[in-house]
Amino acid sequence: MKSKIEKLLRQALLKNGKMEHSLFEYELKEHIDYWYKGLKKDKEEFVFVVTENRGHVAMVLITKEKEIYINEDARDKLMEIWKYVYKKNMELMIPMMADDLVNGILAVNGVKTASSNFSNIWTGVTGKSDKIGKIEANLQAYLDKYKGFLPDKNSD
Repeated sequence: MKSKIEKLLRQALLKNGKMEHSLFEYELKEHIDYWYKGLKKDKEEFVFVVTENRGHVAMVLITKEKEIYINEDARDKLMEIWKYVYKKNMELMIPMMADDLVNGILAVNGVKTASSNFSNIWTGVTGKSDKIGKIEANLQAYLDKYKGFLPDKNSD
């Protein structure tokens, strides 16, 4: 069952597959205020939630400004926010989301952004490649553990 859900999530999140609006209405819509309160309490930048039911996938993304993106719009917004790391993040997160879903739990993902300096070091956008090379050698183990969850430079 988990592998089937992973395949559906990969199709929807990595291959621009179709998502079901009726599933959003049925499983996600009523919880938006609850997730928004949690986002504010935890000081997160955004939260996104993914569900699967009977072979269909739905998704919602809520920003700290309470902008709500549904299904393909949510995926597109997340791709915009995580411009350089979207694919890697999804590859890391899809198995964990599938674990939640196979156990009857909605896959809720709250995201805090890293500081601009840390994000710049990871993405290499600072233009100081010699310094980045030295820092990268010292931080590689740490980054390997957490790199999938770092936002791109423009998300703050």
